[in-house]
Amino acid sequence: MVQPIHKPTTETRTTVSLMSAYGIPQEVIIKAVGIESSKTLRKYYSEEIEEGLKMASVTMAQALYDKGMGKKLDGDTKAMMFWLERVGGDMWKQNQKVEVTSQDYTIEMSPVIEYLDRETKILNDDNTN
Repeated sequence: MVQPIHKPTTETRTTVSLMSAYGIPQEVIIKAVGIESSKTLRKYYSEEIEEGLKMASVTMAQALYDKGMGKKLDGDTKAMMFWLERVGGDMWKQNQKVEVTSQDYTIEMSPVIEYLDRETKILNDDNTN
């Protein structure tokens, strides 16, 4: 028997986005929105899945930053770091290395440190630091 064509609604799009943001497995999301396969989920909701994961990663990064800056005392630092390492992209992986080489030296650094150094240089160039 042929399944009817799935028609996403605002409600199902919101559900997929929020469930993705909370890290809920796609097998569970499929059941929540009433579709049969992960292929159908990705076909109709790929943007919502991606946006949900981005939203969660931004929230985690902000919480970790606030905690590091002393603005926030609650929250589990290890859990925030775990999420960012697993879902936040290559920038957050601790084993990711960037090698900078010249004739005189070789330096390995993580992309996070490289990113932070770049921001510091911008501030210094503007004479705001």
